[in-house]
Amino acid sequence: MKRKITADYAIPGRCDDGSYTSSLVRRSTFYTQSALRELLSSRYGAGKSMDELVKLALQDGLPVYEVKREA
Repeated sequence: MKRKITADYAIPGRCDDGSYTSSLVRRSTFYTQSALRELLSSRYGAGKSMDELVKLALQDGLPVYEVKREA
């Protein structure tokens, strides 16, 4: 059965060594835009655009991927 994606972003699971890999899709955590904004705002401060928050996360080494939402 194909899983329907209802999220806007994904953060892949971590490897045993603490690194991230995009091949760990099954261990990814999926977020709607509002949920990811809340998560990243708590880390980087409120009042930033989504693009700014994602950029800050990427600079910190937290891989945030935009995913194609299925209707």
